[in-house]
Amino acid sequence: MSREVDLESELNQVIKKFGLDYIVVISPRSRSSGRLGRVDLNRRIIYIYTDDSDLAYRVLFHEILEIMFKPLIDKYIDLINLLIKYIEDNLYLEKERIINDLLKILFKRS
Repeated sequence: MSREVDLESELNQVIKKFGLDYIVVISPRSRSSGRLGRVDLNRRIIYIYTDDSDLAYRVLFHEILEIMFKPLIDKYIDLINLLIKYIEDNLYLEKERIINDLLKILFKRS
């Protein structure tokens, strides 16, 4: 077995200890845009773009924390989006009210 396959196997054992149903794929030659790792949530794959053992473990733990914090962050994103929608709706109603008031003034019959 190659060193890369051994490392990938070790990291997959670590991810199982966290109770996460993901697989880890080591792909050092696929490193894109300077990133050391990424999570594909749909396919449940953690990609690690280094075969340096110490760095790979560090990247894995970073990605594990990303996965674990995602539900919490998603709740705040949902709340922020609700607030934005509320503000947009109110701005739209206020704009329409102002336009209608101006039209009444402009087209007031004497």
